[in-house]
Amino acid sequence: MNPKTAPYKAEEALSRLWLAQQDVFREDPSEDAPILISTEAVNRVMKAWEHSGLGIVAAERAERLLRWMEEDVQGTHAAHLPVRPNYQSYAAVISSFSKAAIYESTQPCQAQVVTNSRGRVKQTMISQSTRTGFECAKRSEETLMEMQREHERRAIEDGAYTDELQPDTALFHHVLRGWSEIKGGTKASATRAMRILDLMQELHHHQSQSESWQGLRFCKILPNLTTYKYVIKAWTSAMHTPEGPDRAEEILRHMLSMSSAGNAADISPDLHCFHMVMSAHGELVRKKRARSDDGVPSVERARKVTALLEWLDLLSMRNSKLQLTAETLRITMYAWVYSHHVDAPEEVEHILSRLIRTDSAKTEDYNTLINVCSFARGVGVGVLDEDDIDALVQKQMAHLHLYGIAEHALHSLLSSSTARADSATFSGILRACTNLLPDTDERDAKVLELFRLAYQTEPCDHAVAKATSPERKQSPTGGGCVDANVLRQLRKSLPTTEAYIKAREKFESYRLLRADAEQ
Repeated sequence: MNPKTAPYKAEEALSRLWLAQQDVFREDPSEDAPILISTEAVNRVMKAWEHSGLGIVAAERAERLLRWMEEDVQGTHAAHLPVRPNYQSYAAVISSFSKAAIYESTQPCQAQVVTNSRGRVKQTMISQSTRTGFECAKRSEETLMEMQREHERRAIEDGAYTDELQPDTALFHHVLRGWSEIKGGTKASATRAMRILDLMQELHHHQSQSESWQGLRFCKILPNLTTYKYVIKAWTSAMHTPEGPDRAEEILRHMLSMSSAGNAADISPDLHCFHMVMSAHGELVRKKRARSDDGVPSVERARKVTALLEWLDLLSMRNSKLQLTAETLRITMYAWVYSHHVDAPEEVEHILSRLIRTDSAKTEDYNTLINVCSFARGVGVGVLDEDDIDALVQKQMAHLHLYGIAEHALHSLLSSSTARADSATFSGILRACTNLLPDTDERDAKVLELFRLAYQTEPCDHAVAKATSPERKQSPTGGGCVDANVLRQLRKSLPTTEAYIKAREKFESYRLLRADAEQ
């Protein structure tokens, strides 16, 4: 019932069984003496360690039992003692170290950073927990290689093929999972995963051509869709190299070409494969590492995500399993959001329109477009000479166009049947009005108009409000979609304190009347 204490109790019971076996051998030294201990009994204890969740401690205890089974048992009865490691024995150790790699890499550890002379972070060092996870994944791989060598040795000794210790695809997947799911993975871990894939392909080819396998219906080692998914994940998780998303995309394209060529296994990529690669490009854009590490501008990463989206859209016409989802569109949307490029508002608007057509648009999607526009002031516009009237007019027109996109998103949200405006919506549109419209009386009037619309708009229900805006619970009763953030942005948008106080007075009068009516 308790996986933390079960392996200790199981190993203690095994020790008592081993002592009893020795007593039996002392009383009856013949080969007919009863056998109390077996490989299956030891394997059960190793399984208990595998499922204990104790990380490297459990893996090393399971490995210790494997070594005990491998070593020569001293004494007269070693020859007929049936304790010999089999497939399950090695599988338990391989899986234990694979799980330990993931577990140990997620343990809290203070990050080590290298700073420059100004105290800024220059490089983030690999944490000790990641190093421990790397070592566990390495030992999992080494155990697999040891199992393969032992299998080959037994085949030579027996003079005929036997699959008793033949590693199969499942064991290779254990090792791949360790390399691919290490938190803070590196280029080294992704490269090791690629080596495992190459080895699987080599062994599969050998099995297909070997005479020993001619009478069998299938090969025990055959890379499949899960295999390639692990390798893609290894590259997308390689946090310390900017080439990870590109290598993952290469594997994705290789899978499509292989599946089109009629590969023996069905390795046609599914939607999850595309999502992993697209998210990897988007994450690199978010961290703004692309330009500094490999010279690729963030906008190029966002365009790669869009290209994958369009490619997936074409494939969906022939494959029903590759239909676009709301998640696919949102991954593309946020890649453009984090690019901070001049084209971002129009790209996000295009994606939002697709979400609206499929009735998948949420309040957060509309708010994202409004915020992209509100923070796009000056994006893509160089330093202008104040005397250059044509340049100033061109910049002003660009800002008016951005505000038009944001205002259209607001009206679409207010008329939507699947989403409702919240306080974040009006906080964003007030910011867009302030940042994008010329500082005139018309802008002040527009700010007051938007503020009135905010407190006259019915807020989301409690469940939606809690999900979309945690601060919505602080809104005053009868205040519509107005909360502290909206009031703070209103103060920044109005030119004088007097104008702000006057707007607040009208708001409070409306709120009190509405609160009394609700009671």
